[in-house]
Amino acid sequence: MNRKYYTGLIIVSSLLLLTSLYYHVLRQYSDDASTALVYSRVSDIQEFIGGTVEDRKAYLFYLNHSDQIVGNSMTRNFFGWKLKDSATGTGLEVDVKQTLSKAGVGPLQSKHKFYFGLVSVDNVDRILVDEQHEAKLIALDSQLPDLSENKFLWYVYFNDDLMEDSYKVEVFNKENEVVYSSSY
Repeated sequence: MNRKYYTGLIIVSSLLLLTSLYYHVLRQYSDDASTALVYSRVSDIQEFIGGTVEDRKAYLFYLNHSDQIVGNSMTRNFFGWKLKDSATGTGLEVDVKQTLSKAGVGPLQSKHKFYFGLVSVDNVDRILVDEQHEAKLIALDSQLPDLSENKFLWYVYFNDDLMEDSYKVEVFNKENEVVYSSSY
């Protein structure tokens, strides 16, 4: 009788533990990429900025409570969307005037590159990374009018088969002139 009782108790306890672990894992996933980001970073988000959502990858940004841009790489699997990597860095404060700042998300020696930053250049038209990857631009003065003026969030993601950890960023104006260039 004692043996059956303890065996039953162990089985029930194990099932409860597995159920709670399963529930905890599933809570980290969501059907929507931005909702999954909010769930995983709810206490850190001051303002959601946006980004790009593709088939199985998403690159989203938000402003944290220190007025810094945070870049997030997300992946989608059978359960839904989940935060993969997140990064911010010095120079990503939206209330500080700077010409160009940058950060990277994920390991530097990875084949999958995700770079982002801020740019404050008059008449900015486009940004190229390594002379071939055109960055997407988000105008921050329309989303964060109290914190930024003539400031853009730029981001680019691409595959780099050479897995280099250095790169070059060029900022072009509407006349297609390089107005700023920097190597990292």
